[in-house]
Amino acid sequence: MGWMEMLRYIHKNVPDREIFHFTTIVNIRYVLEYIFQFLFDKQIYLFIK
Repeated sequence: MGWMEMLRYIHKNVPDREIFHFTTIVNIRYVLEYIFQFLFDKQIYLFIK
């Protein structure tokens, strides 16, 4: 199960009219963006090296 499928699953199955779940989705997105940014930076670092 890839990242996109997971995000689609979360988006489909969690109603974002509920504030708690909505903030959870926002937090998950923030964490994923942070992780991707970290991996991206690491790849560039290794590539340059």
